[in-house]
Amino acid sequence: MTQSIRFSLFALIIVILAIPPTHGQNKKRRGRSGTGGGNLSNDQWWIGFKGGLNSSAVANDETYAVFSNTGSLSQEGDIKKYENISKYGAQVGLIIAFEFVNNLSISLQPETVSYKFGYKNEYQWFDFEDTDNALTLNLDHDHTLRYFEVPLLLRYDFHISGESDNKKPKNRYEASSFPIIPYAQFGIFYGKLLSASKSADISGTNVFSGATSELQSINQTIDMEPLLLSANWGLVGGIGLSHKISNARISLEANYKQSMVNITNTKERFGQNELVTDTYDVLDDIKLRNIELSFRFIMPLKFITSKNYNAL
Repeated sequence: MTQSIRFSLFALIIVILAIPPTHGQNKKRRGRSGTGGGNLSNDQWWIGFKGGLNSSAVANDETYAVFSNTGSLSQEGDIKKYENISKYGAQVGLIIAFEFVNNLSISLQPETVSYKFGYKNEYQWFDFEDTDNALTLNLDHDHTLRYFEVPLLLRYDFHISGESDNKKPKNRYEASSFPIIPYAQFGIFYGKLLSASKSADISGTNVFSGATSELQSINQTIDMEPLLLSANWGLVGGIGLSHKISNARISLEANYKQSMVNITNTKERFGQNELVTDTYDVLDDIKLRNIELSFRFIMPLKFITSKNYNAL
C-alpha cells in the first residue's frame, strides 16, 4: 500500500470518528429545523471520490543551459520552447466535505496528481575555419511529475429557482427546482513529491566537407527526483456544476492551480552528470500552472428526512 493511500485512509477514519453519535437524538433534531448557520439539523458531512485529467503550463522565471553561446551565432536556438497545455496528466483522490452554513462548505481532498510538461531546443556548432563543417542537435524533453497533494477548499453553491417557483429551498438539502446547481470554490494546496522522470529524444545532422548525414536518434530516460524540491504549495480556484441523485451528488468541475514556489532544487541544478552529459540539459527556475477537469461523486454521512430535510 503506497504512502498516499495510507494517508487518505487515515484522514477518512479521523473524519468518521469525529462525527458525533446520533442515536436517541432524532426526535430532538427534527424539532430544530431551519436555515440558520450553526443549526445542528442543517450541518452535514459528505464523503466521496474524484478523478479526471489535467494539462500543465510552466512559468519560466529564469533560463539555464549547458552550453553558452559564443556571440557569433543567433541565440534563438538555445532558448527552450515550452509546449504549454499540450500534454495531459491525471488526478484521483478522496473528498471529505463539511457543510456548516447554508450553501457553504469546506472540504479536504487528498489526491495523487501527475503533471506533464515539455520543451524543445536546438544546439548548433560551426567550424569557423571551414564553413562546410557543422553539427546540429535537436532535443525534445518530456517531464512527468507525481505529487501527493492535499487541497483545502471553501465552496459556495448557487441555488437557482425555476420560473414557477421564486422561493429558495428551505435548506441546503431540499432539492432546488433547477436540476443543475452551479458552484465556485477557492483555496490552497500542499503537495509532496512522489516521483519525477525525464525523457529526452535527441536527433541531429552532421555536415562534414559539405556532405550531410543524419545522426542516430537517441532516447534517454532519467530519474530527476533529486533535481526538484520535495514540497510544493500554491493557490487553487474553480467552478463546477452539481446534480442531485437521491441523497448523492455528482459534479463536473474545472479548477486552476498556481504554484507559488520555484519547484527546482537550485543546489542540484548541475549536480546530475547523467542529465548534463547525456541530454545536454539542466532545469530552469519554474513554477507549475495547471488546468484540471474532474468528475466528483459524494454521499452524505448523515441521512435526510423526506419531510423536513433535517440531518439525522
